[in-house]
Amino acid sequence: MIPLHSQKCGQVQLETPLDPLVDYLSDYPRWVTLAFAPLKVAKLDFDHYRVGLPTMGALGFSLTPEIEIEFFAQDTCNRGMRGYQPLQVQGYAIDLTGTFLLDPHPPQVHIRWQVDLAVTLWTPNFLDFLPHSIVKATGDQVLIAVSSLIGDRFLEQLLSAYRAPSS
Repeated sequence: MIPLHSQKCGQVQLETPLDPLVDYLSDYPRWVTLAFAPLKVAKLDFDHYRVGLPTMGALGFSLTPEIEIEFFAQDTCNRGMRGYQPLQVQGYAIDLTGTFLLDPHPPQVHIRWQVDLAVTLWTPNFLDFLPHSIVKATGDQVLIAVSSLIGDRFLEQLLSAYRAPSS
C-alpha cells in the first residue's frame, strides 16, 4: 500500500458581478463537462459526475483511474466538491476535497480555491523489490504533476467558459 498526497491552492480575480457568477457555478450541467475537457465525463445526477483520468503506470503496473465528484454549495460564496473512487473499482482509493471561496470586491470577485487529493495505491507484489521511499516519492511527484495539470486546465476552462458569450 502506497499513500500519495497532493495539495494545491491559489487565487484569481474575475471582472464580474457576484450574482451572475453564483448563478453560473450553481448550474453544474452547464460547465462541468467543459471544465474537465478533454477528460471523459459522465453525468450521474445534477451535481454528481464520474470523471475518467488518464492511464498511469510503469514497470508493468498501470491504472486508469475514475473519480466520482459531487459538487455542492455551503452558501452563496462557499462552494465545494468531494470526490472518491467508484465502488466497483479496486487497486486504489481516492479522497478529493476542494473549495471555491467567492469574495466580492466590486467590480471584481476574488476566487480563492484549494484542492486536496489523497490516493492510496495497492501495487502488485513484484514491485516490493523497490525501496518504498523511492516508489512513494515517485508516486507523489506523478500525482502532483497530473493533478496540477488537470487542476490548472479545469480552472482555466471553467473561467473561459464563464467569460464566453452565451449562445
